[in-house]
Amino acid sequence: MRRTLKRGAAATALALSFIGGNEGLKTEAYLDIVGVPTVCFGETRSVELGDSYTPAECRTMFAGRLAEFEAGLDRLIADPLEDRIPARSYVGILDWAYNVG
Repeated sequence: MRRTLKRGAAATALALSFIGGNEGLKTEAYLDIVGVPTVCFGETRSVELGDSYTPAECRTMFAGRLAEFEAGLDRLIADPLEDRIPARSYVGILDWAYNVG
């Protein structure tokens, strides 16, 4: 039986802070280094130049995307990591997954 990876509120806050801090917040869409329209904390899905969001909208979008990536990690990891690694290490894996796509 598969368990869902569960992080506490502190780990969630750490992920949002660490990954979001590395990504940086830009509320107006821009072209990233390879020419992909990007906004908020590195969001590229369905972004068009001219799009803009409030910081609150960006945080909500970002939290949703991290939840998607966490669910993806859960599907790929047969033995949940939560009992074997500290929250910071898990956040590092989540950061890597978010950046790789």
